[in-house]
Amino acid sequence: MQEFRNERVRFENRECMALYRVWQDVGDDAVRDQVAHATGTTAHRRVDFATYQLPYDYSALGAPMYVD
Repeated sequence: MQEFRNERVRFENRECMALYRVWQDVGDDAVRDQVAHATGTTAHRRVDFATYQLPYDYSALGAPMYVD
């Protein structure tokens, strides 16, 4: 619940509320276009993601374990 309160404070500003209204009225693509224009990027970027299994167990080095 505390995280929700923190995030609400973080995103409850004029710019975010304006984007929220655009999203309600027009949808996702309009918000992406506005953010892309404001940041000088493109709204439709392609992102690739790949995973790799390492050949050794590195847990002894103190790396966090996310899988069993």
